[in-house]
Amino acid sequence: MEMRVLADQSGDTKFIQALKDDLDVHSYTASLMFNKPYTNEFKKLYPDLRQAAKIIGFGLMYGMGPHSLGRQIGVTPEEGKEYLEKYFQSYPSVRKYLDKLATNAVKNGWSKTPAGRKRWYTIPDKMDPDYSKKIGQIQREAKNHPIQGTNADITKFALVFLHERLQKEGVDGFVTHTVHDEIVCEVRADQAKDWALIQQEEMVRAGELILKKVPVRSDPFVGDYWEH
Repeated sequence: MEMRVLADQSGDTKFIQALKDDLDVHSYTASLMFNKPYTNEFKKLYPDLRQAAKIIGFGLMYGMGPHSLGRQIGVTPEEGKEYLEKYFQSYPSVRKYLDKLATNAVKNGWSKTPAGRKRWYTIPDKMDPDYSKKIGQIQREAKNHPIQGTNADITKFALVFLHERLQKEGVDGFVTHTVHDEIVCEVRADQAKDWALIQQEEMVRAGELILKKVPVRSDPFVGDYWEH
C-alpha cells in the first residue's frame, strides 16, 4: 500500500500510470532507472536491478540516503548516490514531494497525513551542537509519517467499515487483529467466502476515501488459520 500512497500523494504521472496499468511497479521502476525494456519477464531477466529499485523505493519512505541504500543494495556509496539520482530522474515528482515534506516539517514543526492527523516535532535551537543531526532526523521522520500514517489511517477506516458490515449483514464473526495493512477476521465457515468479498469491498472503500489518483486493491484470502 505504501507504494500506492507515494504515487498518489506525489502525483507522479509515470508512477500513477504504472499502477493503473497493473504493472509490476518495482520492475517498471528498474526499467526506467537502468534503461531496460519492461516486459512480464523483467523480474526473471534482471532480478538484481529490480531488487535495487525495490530497496530504493521503500528506503526513500524511511529517509534513507545514499550510504544506507548502497549498503542494502550491495554497492558503494558513490554508486548508491547514482542509483538514487536515477530513481529521482525516473519519478521527478517524488523528489519534489519528499523534499517538500522535509522542508515543511522543519518550518511548521509538524507533518500531517491527508486525513489530517498531525505529528509534532521539537525543532532544536540553531546553536545546538547537534542541530544538523536533529534536523536530519526530523526530515527523515517527516518523509515517512504522511506515507506510513496514511496506510494506518486507511486501516482504521477499514476497521470501522468492517465492524459496521459485520453487524449489518448478521455475520457470525469478528475482527481478530491487524498486521500492518492486513486485517484478519474470523467468521463461521459457511459464511467465509461471502464475507471475504464483503471485506475486500470495504477495504477498497477505505483506501478510496484518501487515494484519489491510483487504483486501490485488496486481495482476500480464506483459510482455516492465519497465514502471513
